[in-house]
Amino acid sequence: MRHRGRLRISGILFLLLALAVQNISSWLTYQAVRRSLDTQLGERLLAVAGAAAAGLSPDGVRSVSSEGEASPHWSEFQERINRVSEQTLVGNIFLFDTEKRNLFDRRERFPLGFVNPLLDLHYAPVTAALAGVPAATPLYQVGSVYLKAGFAPVLDGHEVVAVLGVEGDAAFFSVLADLKRTFLWTGLLGFLSMLVLGFLFLRVLRGLGKAEDTVAQTSALAVAGELAAMVAHEIRNPLAVIRSRAERVKAKIDRGADREEILEWFEVIPKEVDRLNAVLSNYLSFARPAAEEAPGGRVVVAVEAVRGLMEGECARKGIELRIKMALPPDLSVTLPTHDIQQILVNLLLNGVQAMETHGGRLDISARLVNEEVRLCVKDTGPGFDPRLAETIFDPFYTSKTAGSGLGLAIVKMLVQRGGGTIRASAAKEGGALFEVALPALSAENGWVTKDDDEER
Repeated sequence: MRHRGRLRISGILFLLLALAVQNISSWLTYQAVRRSLDTQLGERLLAVAGAAAAGLSPDGVRSVSSEGEASPHWSEFQERINRVSEQTLVGNIFLFDTEKRNLFDRRERFPLGFVNPLLDLHYAPVTAALAGVPAATPLYQVGSVYLKAGFAPVLDGHEVVAVLGVEGDAAFFSVLADLKRTFLWTGLLGFLSMLVLGFLFLRVLRGLGKAEDTVAQTSALAVAGELAAMVAHEIRNPLAVIRSRAERVKAKIDRGADREEILEWFEVIPKEVDRLNAVLSNYLSFARPAAEEAPGGRVVVAVEAVRGLMEGECARKGIELRIKMALPPDLSVTLPTHDIQQILVNLLLNGVQAMETHGGRLDISARLVNEEVRLCVKDTGPGFDPRLAETIFDPFYTSKTAGSGLGLAIVKMLVQRGGGTIRASAAKEGGALFEVALPALSAENGWVTKDDDEER
C-alpha cells in the first residue's frame, strides 16, 4: 500500500512536471519568435526610412514646409514617397518637420501643416530622430494587434530638416496572435491530456494493487516497475506530439532561419499591406511614451487649443464648429492637457470625416457634474448603428473606405488611462454623440453648474 502511494505521488508529480515543461517551452518559443520578428521588422523599417529620407532634397522639404502644395517640389516630393511606399509595401509613410507638423501622410490622416498628435506616443524614437539618430519603436500591442514604426532624419549636412516615419503592417505580426492562440490551445489540450493520462495512470495503479495482492512481494514489485515504465512511455508519446511544434520553431530560430521559413511552419504567410497609420504610433502605445506630462490638464486650455487647430479645417469643409463651455478656467482633470487635446482632436476628426461630403455642425460642450467633467462632442453626420456602440472603439474597426480605425480606440485608451469613461450614442437630431467623463482634480470653491440644455 505504501509503495502504491509513492507511485501515485510520483506519477502525479511527473504529470505536473511534464505539463510545466511543455508550457514553459511554449512560452519561451513565443518570446523568441516575438523578439525575432521585432528585430527583423525594426531593421527593415529603419532601412526603408533611411533610404527614403536620403532620397529627399533638403531644399525641397523646406519648400514644402513653407509653401505646402503650392511648392514647385510638391509633385516630385509626393511621387517619390508614393513610389517608395508601393515598392516596399509598408503600412504607411509620413513626413513631419522639426515642429512635428505634418508635411506628408500617405494615409492622409491629418491636414498639411497640422501638428501630428500621435507622435507623442513615441516620444523616445521621435526625439532621437529629431536629434539625427534613426530609431524604431518597440513592438507594442493595441488590443490583439501588434504595431511598430521606424523614424529616420532628413539631413542637410548635420542639420535635421525633417523626419520620415515608416509604419509596419499589423498583418506582419498576425503570426504572433496565431502563435499565442496555438500555444494557449496546446496548453489546454496538454492539460486535458494530462487529466486523461492521470486517470489512466490511476486505473493502472489500481490494477497494479490487485496484482500485488495476489503474488509474492518481490514479484509484485517487479510487475509494478514494468507497469510504471509502460505508463511513463505512454505519457511521453503524446507529450512529444504536443511539444514537437514548439521544438521545431525553436530549432529554426536557433539556426537563424529566415522569417519566411518560420512563418511558413505555422502555415501563416504574412503580407505587408498599406493599412497602418501613426496615431500608429498612437496609438500604440503603446510604447508608452517614454515621457508623459503630469496629470492636471486644464480642459478649457485644451478646448481652446483644439479650436485653433480645427476651425480652419471645419470651415474649408462647410462644417460649423460650436463650443459651449460651463467650466472655470482653472478646472483640471486626471489627464495631461496634451491627452485631453488628443481625445478632442480624434473625436473631431471622426466627425469631420463623417460630414466632409455635405457639411454639417460639430458641437463641443463641457460641464461639471458630481466632481466629474462631462465633455461631449456631437456631429450631425449619418451616425452609426446603435448596436455597434461598443464595437466602434475596437482597434482597426472602421465603417469608412479609408482610415485605419485606430482613432476611437486611442481615445478610449487615453480616457481609461485617466480613470474616466466614454460612451457613444445616437444624437437626438441625428449624427453621433460621444460623452467623456473624467474625474476633476480641482475647481473653484463653491462653484456649481447645471446645464439642462445639454442634448443627449
